[in-house]
Amino acid sequence: MEDNFYNGLKKRIFKLILDEVKGRGKILDIGCGNCELTFFLAKEGGSSVVGVDLNLEEETIKEKNPSVKCIKGDVSNLNNLTKGSFSAVVSMYALHEFSIPFQSLKKAFKVLEENGKMVIVDFIKGTLADRLWGENYFTPKGIKRMMRRAGFKNIMSTILSKEGPLLLSGIKKIR
Repeated sequence: MEDNFYNGLKKRIFKLILDEVKGRGKILDIGCGNCELTFFLAKEGGSSVVGVDLNLEEETIKEKNPSVKCIKGDVSNLNNLTKGSFSAVVSMYALHEFSIPFQSLKKAFKVLEENGKMVIVDFIKGTLADRLWGENYFTPKGIKRMMRRAGFKNIMSTILSKEGPLLLSGIKKIR
């Protein structure tokens, strides 16, 4: 059940994320896994996209696309990326996996340009994913609180189904 349920949502979530970041320049995909979303955003959105994941395996990245770069690295330590160099940062099913989630959001905030957008999709506490896998999921309020503390404004959230995931977005506003 869970594989069909979440696989069935994947196309919808990819499209929702694309709608959130379409028309933005350079995009950073943190916790990109096998770079599937990274390649999708580059192909469908026409953007330049960088994917970062601690467990990235080079052999899993077969697709060649000059507007995509996938880097093995720790999301909570994005010091090699230039401050203000991305117009959007996305994260799908990864926030709960980050060793220090709040630190990762602060780093994402730092690499965003003014008015840049953060988009997060993750499982939440108390849903099917929580019952199945029992990982360190957050409540919607908990994620919003982390985003606010990291500096994001205009935070919006939508629960995508009664059994999970949550889509959140926030904007980097300095003033």
